[in-house]
Amino acid sequence: MVFNTNITIALKNYLNKYNVKTVSLFELEYVCKGFDYLRVKIKKKEIIFEIQCPLCDQKHFYKYIISDLMKKDMLIGGCEVLNVPLFLVGKEDKIMEKVNKYEHINSEINKMICTLR
Repeated sequence: MVFNTNITIALKNYLNKYNVKTVSLFELEYVCKGFDYLRVKIKKKEIIFEIQCPLCDQKHFYKYIISDLMKKDMLIGGCEVLNVPLFLVGKEDKIMEKVNKYEHINSEINKMICTLR
């Protein structure tokens, strides 16, 4: 049996848009090179995400069990201060579906704001 060890991470940036990267689970600690405000540590059977939040500028920490991450289609981590989604981790197709949905909603909101000016 062959397991797909690829995992996709979508992380909000300072412009409230998602940056997306797909990497092997075994290279997850090196994904930080693409995200300046993300640190990833793997300890035993856990993955720890440390994020310098681009939305509230505070540090947030998230801990997941690796097997849970591989079993689920997607995990969502949010800004604990603003209560908004901050990052998505999981299967590429599910992540891209959610990112496209958020981007579309934000685009519609921006259009509505611009028409009010």
